[in-house]
Amino acid sequence: MQIICESKPLLAALNAVSKIVDPKSAMPALSLALFSFDDSTKTVRVSGKSHDCAMTRAVTAEDVEECGAFMVEPRDLASRVSACGTGSVRLVVDGTKLSVFAQGTRRRFALRIINDESPIKELDQPSLFETSAAKLGDYVRSAMASVSLDVTRPHVNSMLLMFRERSIACAVSTNGHWLTKIGDATKRKKGSKDSVDSFDVLIGAPGLASIVKLCDELGSDEDISVDYDSKALRIGHASATLELRIVDAEFPPFEAVIPPLKGKMVAMPRARTRDMVSSAAVAPNQHGGITIEIGDGELAARGVNPEKGEAYDVEAVTYDGDKYVAGFGGKYLADALSIGEDDEVEAYFANELSPLALKYADRIAVVMPMKL
Repeated sequence: MQIICESKPLLAALNAVSKIVDPKSAMPALSLALFSFDDSTKTVRVSGKSHDCAMTRAVTAEDVEECGAFMVEPRDLASRVSACGTGSVRLVVDGTKLSVFAQGTRRRFALRIINDESPIKELDQPSLFETSAAKLGDYVRSAMASVSLDVTRPHVNSMLLMFRERSIACAVSTNGHWLTKIGDATKRKKGSKDSVDSFDVLIGAPGLASIVKLCDELGSDEDISVDYDSKALRIGHASATLELRIVDAEFPPFEAVIPPLKGKMVAMPRARTRDMVSSAAVAPNQHGGITIEIGDGELAARGVNPEKGEAYDVEAVTYDGDKYVAGFGGKYLADALSIGEDDEVEAYFANELSPLALKYADRIAVVMPMKL
């Protein structure tokens, strides 16, 4: 059996699946990828899975002799294909041996494959509905910064995605220090029945970067296919399908954290304010905290550390209310000022103990204060 195809798309498929499979998995078969080929469609499919997600990538081949499948370590095969350089590669299967030839040269590589029945299944392209790939990718990318890294807390080591009327409507994440809400939708009540048009899913952190990458592969005007059931969300296009396990946990009641957007408000130049916060965070206190001061027509950011000294920056703003002084985690506030590209962002606040809400055109960030 042999397959001839371009090395570039094959290498891209192998590298994508390599990021899904776990080489240290307790189940050896799950550290491998399923490599299948079909002579009737001249298609090569590379599939892999982990505890949280699975992926199938399809590559159009120049020639395929017979149908077949085997399991292989995707990183090993990717290194051989990469070493073949640009142009076409020829893969020849002989029992448990796979030979990789660089077409037009005498370069040849070999590695071992496994012909046992694979626990990995190929994924079909989702077909429930299509939604904007650019919008889905932007929402997930923008909300990733506030996803908790604590794997022992699956309800926040994840992102809530809300689909309404066959479109991504909202993405929400929080790590307990700050919260991001992209879009505008209300969380469905617990126990309410999902529909084809509208449903909420909680997706674990490991699969979020794969969603963004898959969406970025399509043009800004292209749609991506979506499907789901009680256990998984599937998204994909003609050459790739991604399946993501739905986290069985209850996302925090984020609506209660977002303060009313009224009361004291100051319009801040977003990029300049982010740079000020980053500058002050050069000398944060021992807990990473900095001080934000608003009053007398000025916005100031200050960091004071007994060992690292002091950092200070100030900018003129339009504000004539009572003076406001509060402490925040410098990194969290800087990240919250980076979730959009708006020139200005509106900051709403009540007192030094209340959350700071940053309102963009289509998104909100809420940063919790900290004692300094």
